[in-house]
Amino acid sequence: MVTGNRQFITDNNGTPLSVVIPIQQYNEIIEIVEQYNRESKFKPTPEEMESLEISNQQIIEGKTISSMDLSKRLKDKYGS
Repeated sequence: MVTGNRQFITDNNGTPLSVVIPIQQYNEIIEIVEQYNRESKFKPTPEEMESLEISNQQIIEGKTISSMDLSKRLKDKYGS
């Protein structure tokens, strides 16, 4: 896989929002994903698809927490 230059687009706080990669690297990634999709035997159920759609909508609405916050919540609830 090509490991070309990447450019990150950030907000005013420096939080990464997007990344720009060389077109050759993008095309290689797409080719890998398409090959995986052709070979994959995983077929989500309608319930799993609905759950994924709900999760995606929550991401769009910003209803997420960082992995650090999740880890802290789990440690607080269950201990280390």
